[in-house]
Amino acid sequence: DLQFNAGLYLTACENVRPDVSFLSLQLMSYRWYALNKTIKYPDVVFPGRSHWPDKEGFSLQKFFEANIFNRPIHVYGGNRPAETLERLLEDASLSEDQFYHWPWGLTDRMISRALEPRVKLHEFAHAHALAWAPMEKWEREGKLPDFRKCGEDTWEDQIVREFYIGYHRLG
Repeated sequence: DLQFNAGLYLTACENVRPDVSFLSLQLMSYRWYALNKTIKYPDVVFPGRSHWPDKEGFSLQKFFEANIFNRPIHVYGGNRPAETLERLLEDASLSEDQFYHWPWGLTDRMISRALEPRVKLHEFAHAHALAWAPMEKWEREGKLPDFRKCGEDTWEDQIVREFYIGYHRLG
């Protein structure tokens, strides 16, 4: 909820990156979520009723295949394999062998292995640097939350952990 609601707020209320669609994997399991797709997500293809393992549902594999060639897909949590990525990959139809996971700020950009990666290294490095610039500045100025003062279940703790894990995974 923290990541989804924050991103949704920024796009819907502050008009930051209105070209980005935020989708919640948890909410995609409800039938009503895909029913609202033509209003909220006209450019996103939902290849079934909901993200649910039944005959009317769809897998993440089908969802990614239906959308990955039309727009970039980023998943949040790819830098936390003990948490979100495992939940993302517990769908047996979605294998890491089918997609490249390109680190992209706090997200991973999913790229089909069926294609050559469409990300050029210099463009990737530039975009990655731009994504991290604000948080690097906050770190230098001491404006990141002090994780020693925050409980493990707080937003402050989570964002500091995400910053350090994501930032340092590229070395």
